[in-house]
Amino acid sequence: MSAPFIRLQRVNLQFGSQMALRGVDIAIAPGRTHAIVGEHGAGKTTIALVMEGSLRPSSGSLWLEGAPFPLWNRKEATSRGVALVRQGARLNARHSVAENLLFGIPGSARGPFHLFSPRRVERQARAFLEAEGFNLDPAAVAGELKLADQTLVAILRALRASPRLLILDESLELLAAAHRETIVARLKRTAAAGGSVVIITHRIDELYEIADEVSVLREGRILLTDDVRGVEKINLLKVAYTQIGPDSKVERANREFYRLLKYNEAILRQLPIAVLVTDHGRKVRLANDAARRMLGIEGSEGLSLPVEDLFPAGSRELMALLDKPPRRRTGGAKRQLHLRLRGGSILANCIVHPVFDGPAFLGSLLVIEDVTERENLNERMLLSEKLASVGLLAAGVAHEINNPLAIIYNYLETLRFGEAEGSTRSQLISDLEEQFEYIAAIVANLVSFSDTTTTNEELVDLGELISSIIRLIGHSARSKSIAISFEEAPETIHLVSNRNELKQVFLNLFKNSFEAMPDGGDIRIGIEIARRGDGTTEAVARFRDSGPGIQFENPGDIFLPFTSTKKQAGNNLGLGLSVSYGIVRKHGGEISASNLDDGGCEFTLRFPVRTPAMTARQ
Repeated sequence: MSAPFIRLQRVNLQFGSQMALRGVDIAIAPGRTHAIVGEHGAGKTTIALVMEGSLRPSSGSLWLEGAPFPLWNRKEATSRGVALVRQGARLNARHSVAENLLFGIPGSARGPFHLFSPRRVERQARAFLEAEGFNLDPAAVAGELKLADQTLVAILRALRASPRLLILDESLELLAAAHRETIVARLKRTAAAGGSVVIITHRIDELYEIADEVSVLREGRILLTDDVRGVEKINLLKVAYTQIGPDSKVERANREFYRLLKYNEAILRQLPIAVLVTDHGRKVRLANDAARRMLGIEGSEGLSLPVEDLFPAGSRELMALLDKPPRRRTGGAKRQLHLRLRGGSILANCIVHPVFDGPAFLGSLLVIEDVTERENLNERMLLSEKLASVGLLAAGVAHEINNPLAIIYNYLETLRFGEAEGSTRSQLISDLEEQFEYIAAIVANLVSFSDTTTTNEELVDLGELISSIIRLIGHSARSKSIAISFEEAPETIHLVSNRNELKQVFLNLFKNSFEAMPDGGDIRIGIEIARRGDGTTEAVARFRDSGPGIQFENPGDIFLPFTSTKKQAGNNLGLGLSVSYGIVRKHGGEISASNLDDGGCEFTLRFPVRTPAMTARQ
């Protein structure tokens, strides 16, 4: 066999008092893909930086193609064909994809007379990307790309230089799924052509797909180097990830469980939500930092106790999740449980998931997310969104109230000067009462939008509800040069719903369109009865405006909370359409959004018609 392209022999590297590498021996052969695995902080990246020449060992030697190379540095490594793609895809954020791909490669960026040629760079980059099978815009600014695409560019830049040794430091897992498949095939071709590839990864499945050899690193030492086909996956996990403290009194099944738990333990411990792991007897065997803080566990206290002992009261529903018979790959969840803990009570979302080793049930994973503050914040934000909608109504309400006030003033003047007597006087008083009732109805209509109490469902005339909103916001629409047209259905459409919540949905749509059309435009609304494929009927409302449309690649993203393309500082929480989506779904309906071919956008709302009370309009 030919000599390894690069070899580290008895390499030690020390940072102050900390030993990062301890007597490392590793050889990377030509035509082979070598994987390096190990826990976070084991020294994997340090080995990559030594191979790249960025770090100089404290002791030991580096060999290149069978000969010692004592003066190894980054410049020398680059000239010998070593390329490292570091974590985080370090690109020049201000330069284009083409410039990042080609700068630094001799002759790529130069045209006639050795002058820089942007067109030449972009043309060459486009041809390279097409040849590699990727549909990336070479003119796109690198800093504006998603992390997955930035990582792709960094890998392609390294491949463009035709390296003899390519090192990927946890890069493949950042790629989009479609790009990853193409890159893996490209890496295999690189190795088949005699190049060397080193992959640093946490994904055990990944190395079985790509690598020929694997080295396991722990605390700066190489524990194992072997052919991938000669190492079983479960044994590789046990060697690569250290064991949680063994308990000699626990049966063998639980000891096996402990060995597996250490896999990604560092991530588990630092999660911002509480994670508990119980064995098959419901005794707690692992609690991450968030769980310890939540449950008041100090040191080893709480570990090996039955899980119910950590919840002194109010945990009946949580225990019911754990009491369910374990079924493979199934679990249970409860939202907004009131849990009583040592330090008080919380509102929590809880998930219980069983853990299996083959057919054997080993234990359960319990995730507890404290949502107390979030729910309180949500309530405050939803109220803020309602009050913002009330602001839209304010001008219209003032305009609506001014009309009956003018009539009341004229009637009072007539009564004051005694110009009305007998039946005429009685009629004036009756008319005054009617105008007062009209004002009271307008005020009640406005107050209902800021009411935080829930009301029962009632029979709602959809057409009348939309018409009443249009009347109230008509003044605001005219002031903004926005024309509103409403095409009602030939029959009355009744819905069983919460009237105030349904008002909120349509008011949010109007508010969204008003903000999207500051210079004026058109809003068209239509409602109808449609028949579903299963024979049932549904009410369909279509809400269209002539604004700029939805500025998202996926229009459905507009319903995500805190999502907005409007830039007015402090004027938009991005919650209105999310609130509308929740209300529509709560009433058994559907809401979707799409851009129109002639400009603008359309919201389509579908509600089940749960009553036959549809009568012909007069």
